[in-house]
Amino acid sequence: MGEKIKAIFEKACPNCGGAISDYRLKKGLPCYKCLPKIEKEDSYLACLELSATQRLQGDFKEICQLSEATGDFSNFFKSIHKSAPWSLQIAWFKRFFLGRSFALLAPTGIGKTTFGLTLSFYLAREKRQKSYLIFPTRLLVEQALNKLRKMGVPEDYLLFFGEKPSVTKKQKEERLKRLR
Repeated sequence: MGEKIKAIFEKACPNCGGAISDYRLKKGLPCYKCLPKIEKEDSYLACLELSATQRLQGDFKEICQLSEATGDFSNFFKSIHKSAPWSLQIAWFKRFFLGRSFALLAPTGIGKTTFGLTLSFYLAREKRQKSYLIFPTRLLVEQALNKLRKMGVPEDYLLFFGEKPSVTKKQKEERLKRLR
């Protein structure tokens, strides 16, 4: 492979916490002790190999889980929208996956709503988790519902309030029962 090592960092291997070369760190790989042979310089393949041998541990395990979850979400996004998520949407997903609190601050048209709606559908379908989406106006509630329906979200996944006043009290009570 011809690694040109310029530095060795003690206690820096993301998998075992041992010594690691700058070259492997730069490539996103664990140390030589954890993974002596590298077929391709790909951290995802390293994740698979270490996982198969049950030697995946430490921070590298979290990196591998993040990589796998990001791939799953990207594939889900592509299946819904017929295009890959933008790099900013991937960054938002990574923050979400890692449990970090953050705000989606971006100009109009960047994909905040698309990301939020897609993420809520992904969580419902793939992870069996609920999402609460709050919109400031009835018009935005209706627009979000239309987008979710166009994405193919089943009606039984949707529970919404704030639509036109023509909805009866009985219909609202039936929806509330679904919350319980």
